[in-house]
Amino acid sequence: MPVPSAQPAASVLHTPLAPSRALLQRATRVIVIAGAGMSADIGTPVYWTGDNAAYGDTVSHYGHTNLEHSCAPLWLEEPDQQAAFFRETWRDMRESEKPARPADPYFVLQDWLDAAAKDFFVLTSNVDTAFTDHGFPAEKLLEIHGAYDRSQCLAEPEAHGVFPTVDPGLATTFCPACGSLARPNVLFFDDYWFNNAANELQEDDFLDYQQHLAAEDPGSTVILEIGVGLTVMNLRNLTWDLHSRYDLPIVRINPFHVGRGDDVSAGNAPIYEHQLTVLVGLRGLLE
Repeated sequence: MPVPSAQPAASVLHTPLAPSRALLQRATRVIVIAGAGMSADIGTPVYWTGDNAAYGDTVSHYGHTNLEHSCAPLWLEEPDQQAAFFRETWRDMRESEKPARPADPYFVLQDWLDAAAKDFFVLTSNVDTAFTDHGFPAEKLLEIHGAYDRSQCLAEPEAHGVFPTVDPGLATTFCPACGSLARPNVLFFDDYWFNNAANELQEDDFLDYQQHLAAEDPGSTVILEIGVGLTVMNLRNLTWDLHSRYDLPIVRINPFHVGRGDDVSAGNAPIYEHQLTVLVGLRGLLE
């Protein structure tokens, strides 16, 4: 599946926004579920394919494929090479050109949530720390795959906990407890060594947030899903689980038809448009 370019090709909307507008205007709570498309809009290189893929030609440069670099066992086999690879990847992410505030979907979303006084919570698979970098409060965020700004010991992942990454783009991070090489506190494939301590705290915050949902009137909470594809199903499964458990309507924003049946469920409003274009359009309608 192609990856969207960093900027929308046009500002013209082809999908009527009235159904989404009605759902979002009525809601007092918004659960934002954000995938890679959100960060692709600010120029952050994505992992898999497309002109702005973060990995590039990793076979000739590092001797391994994209998928191999995404698997935890390679950290055990070639830790120094993995550390160098992820330093470069993080540096590319941080140094990628970011749009000005009016064209930045994170700021557009933040401005609308604030202006509309919506109570919100964010669930994201992105590990680039973009939400906290844009000022979203940490207590309203669940990073289901971890984040690059924290690390864990490679030798003793459970015993030595999770700690801040010193400087992921410029220097190797070492465990402050034992001095061993550290790895990003990011959930890789085949990762039996991921330290979930930080995620568990975020999960507790989201469990507290969910206490309000069951007793509320229908339509009081809306799921706003942005840029979530089907390459890794974690986020899409979260959307469907919350929709099923609490009967929450879904406003899904994605430039590609990536439905799996739930797109056409009653009460949902899929929008097959570019993320930034839709967010700007919705903000204008809802302010």
